[in-house]
Amino acid sequence: MKNTIRSLFLGLAALITFAHAAANDDPGAVAAAFGSALLNGDADTAISHMQIITPEESEQLKKEMGEAEYQKTVNQLTQELKNMIVSEAANIQKTLKEKGGKIHVSAGNVTYTNAKKTEAKVVVTVTGERKDGATAGLNSQTFSLRKTPQGWKVTPN
Repeated sequence: MKNTIRSLFLGLAALITFAHAAANDDPGAVAAAFGSALLNGDADTAISHMQIITPEESEQLKKEMGEAEYQKTVNQLTQELKNMIVSEAANIQKTLKEKGGKIHVSAGNVTYTNAKKTEAKVVVTVTGERKDGATAGLNSQTFSLRKTPQGWKVTPN
């Protein structure tokens, strides 16, 4: 059971690894786009900005599970992730509509975490704006990113 759960999670991660997004050389822009996509329920865009598992780990899983089972698992877990993103965003959007507010997402400075500048951390801040124009910081989240051949991708911390 433990191996099955691990395999399911890693299978989803493998799909996310290979999701193609427009290459972007700005980790701050990618982190902000990822945060905006999550808040807006744009699951496809959010997933395209993620890398949870490396290509090497993905290949290992394919060997262990077989290609067909691997793809089936990836598809199932991707759909579950999409449903979760859409559901959470719907709750946020409902609250905003009820209160007449808006949310803004912005990225702070990029901090590179290795000498090659292929890994970085970016603080993304969500700011709420009420009907009367007053603003308040709602949440800040630090995202870790890694430069891949497809551009910068959000990775697990």
